[in-house]
Amino acid sequence: MADINGRTPIRITHLEMKARPEGLPECPRPPEDFRLEKMENLSVAWYRRIYHAVGDDFSWTDRSRLSDLELGAIVQDPQVEIFVIRSGDEDAGYAELDCRNPDDIELAYLGIVPRFHGRGLGRFLLNWAVDYAWRCKKPSRLWIHTETRDHTAALPMYKRTGFRVFKVVDTFAPPPLPRDSRAPSG
Repeated sequence: MADINGRTPIRITHLEMKARPEGLPECPRPPEDFRLEKMENLSVAWYRRIYHAVGDDFSWTDRSRLSDLELGAIVQDPQVEIFVIRSGDEDAGYAELDCRNPDDIELAYLGIVPRFHGRGLGRFLLNWAVDYAWRCKKPSRLWIHTETRDHTAALPMYKRTGFRVFKVVDTFAPPPLPRDSRAPSG
């Protein structure tokens, strides 16, 4: 519900873990008929497609506000690792680990395309990303954030996985972007 100035209040919850959680499956396997791939040499256009396929229903706009050059500097950085879960040739979701500060890794984005919701892919992808970060990257801290417009299952799932809240920020969402005013995808 917007305030009198038309702004939408949101709560951003930041969560962290400082050790690999007990009971986390090691090297989880994707559900049948799905496979996980690390994206190498990804294009900004591909990234924009998956970002919007996953995030449009949840008002994701942060990356839409970036130019192709700005976005490419992030997602094409060798220390930013992006993994996509696929069914056949169709992208079903992705996880993005920002390892530019190797001691303090952010699970920057994690999401499933809405038509694939309800198949356990979010839980799988979260478990896989957490396991991968601790097993392969060995940070001192792994963190993630979510906000009130994200999928309602996100915050409880993060907590069940072992993330603990370290900061809560009440603020206002940026104004929505009309579809035709998004940064160019070419």
